[in-house]
Amino acid sequence: GLDVINHSPTRLYRRSAPVQGRLQGPPAKSKFLAVLFYTLIENCKVHDLDPEAYLVEVIEALRDPAMIERVAELTPAALAAARNAAGELKTA
Repeated sequence: GLDVINHSPTRLYRRSAPVQGRLQGPPAKSKFLAVLFYTLIENCKVHDLDPEAYLVEVIEALRDPAMIERVAELTPAALAAARNAAGELKTA
């Protein structure tokens, strides 16, 4: 399997790209975005978060310009840790 947690979307893209390091043009950008969303969704699953609910929450949070400064708080790992600390998530 693919170890999503330890790979950046760029690294995953480059590993899956037919030509190493090719990040240009519309098809490449589409593939990069697909890998980015795959990584995000898989990270949500790893942290026991519903991916759709997570994306809605993040998009809503980013409507607040001040949240841009605190974007690290919106990662699946950070949200899961905060919820776990608050007792909102089941422990595995």
